[in-house]
Amino acid sequence: MKLRVSAGCSHRAICRIKNRRGSNRCRMKVQWQVRCARERLRCNPATPLGGTQSLKIVADTLRASYLVDLVERHAPAQKSQTARPQGIALDHGNQLSTIRLRRDPLKPGQLGGRYKASPLKPGKTVLVVDDILTEGFSLEAIRAFVKATGADVICAAWLKTPGGNHYRALAGTAPELKDPYKPYATATTQVNVFPNSAQIRNPQAPEQVADAFKRYSAWDWP
Repeated sequence: MKLRVSAGCSHRAICRIKNRRGSNRCRMKVQWQVRCARERLRCNPATPLGGTQSLKIVADTLRASYLVDLVERHAPAQKSQTARPQGIALDHGNQLSTIRLRRDPLKPGQLGGRYKASPLKPGKTVLVVDDILTEGFSLEAIRAFVKATGADVICAAWLKTPGGNHYRALAGTAPELKDPYKPYATATTQVNVFPNSAQIRNPQAPEQVADAFKRYSAWDWP
């Protein structure tokens, strides 16, 4: 089974430098790179989603291909951070109608270049990774697009936000998503809801994760 890794939809990125021996020039270069990346995301809606070094490490560990720009956003999506405080209800359509797959994603490795034909097809498996999972709208939208190619999909997330935001898995869409490489407009969706409480294996996990972050932030780096 050939595994390919693709990033999820979130644009959130955190850059923290805790190297006491690092020069100011190095820090300024990293900050400049982050600002340039954010400017590209702001100005160009048809931008690849993802692109973190951590996902490349995961792909290398699994001996898989990291398709950094497999998923691209062709139109702006409503941000949950601004929609929820305003009482705007979001659903899968917010993601389904603003993303699509590239037929020619960048090839991994030093040689680079782009695929001449889509690397996704029946018999392939794609691991889709999101940074922070809320209700699963991003992951489920990408899963629907990848499945439309005939490939299998595995979805994963680094973290899950707390609260009553249960996972909402797509059970179907209408009209049927036939061409994942073109913009798609959904009329209706069928959803299966999986309560968070049913998925928790360790009730002390939130406290343990919070303690780990606290100890990490206070770590006396060499």
